[in-house]
Amino acid sequence: MRFIGRKRELIKVYCKLLQKNQQQLRWYGVDDILCLSGGNILIFLSICQKIWEYWLKDSKDNNLDNKEIPSIDKGIQSLGILEVSRLWNEKISENPGGDERAKFIRRLGRRLYNSLIEDTAMSYPGGNGFSFSLDDLDKNTALKDFLNTAESYGDLYGLSHTSKIRGEKRRKWYLNPILSPYYRIPCKHTKEPRYFSPQNFPAWLDSYEALTQKEKMQLNLFSK
Repeated sequence: MRFIGRKRELIKVYCKLLQKNQQQLRWYGVDDILCLSGGNILIFLSICQKIWEYWLKDSKDNNLDNKEIPSIDKGIQSLGILEVSRLWNEKISENPGGDERAKFIRRLGRRLYNSLIEDTAMSYPGGNGFSFSLDDLDKNTALKDFLNTAESYGDLYGLSHTSKIRGEKRRKWYLNPILSPYYRIPCKHTKEPRYFSPQNFPAWLDSYEALTQKEKMQLNLFSK
């Protein structure tokens, strides 16, 4: 447990350093590809196809008749993954009701990233999901229907989970893992989700709007 906690802190420090130097996380290797695929074979094939496409462009002058399995550079893998993440984010608005969900996902992704960066005390490293009690959702059917629809279209990934409050039933949501590179947040769920009520969730989500113009520009370097 001590090692896991230390790993969370290292991930957060790494993200802060990248943000300070206006750089992006690099995604590569089997672990990242499987994590980002989230069990979705279409996403997995899209990642493999785009990495292969980028490798072919980079290898135009190489001998492609070599029968040995090629070694694909980490940077090429990362470029392919970032492109798939960008394309998957764009697809959200293509489905019925997608414009509204795309706006929500954009705000959520930026807010999760900002929460990761602005928490200088590192009090909640890895908190990249949110949770509501089922009782609260039953009282707010509009929010419940919206989240369920986003989950059914694959924009969000939802799971039931055990509450810290005895006897309480809750459900948690995360961004579809493939969106993690686009919004520059970890795809692994290493911490309890953030607990919200329907009343305080909008205020947390909208706190992104309180950023300075400079901070908004930093967040928008990649997420456009």
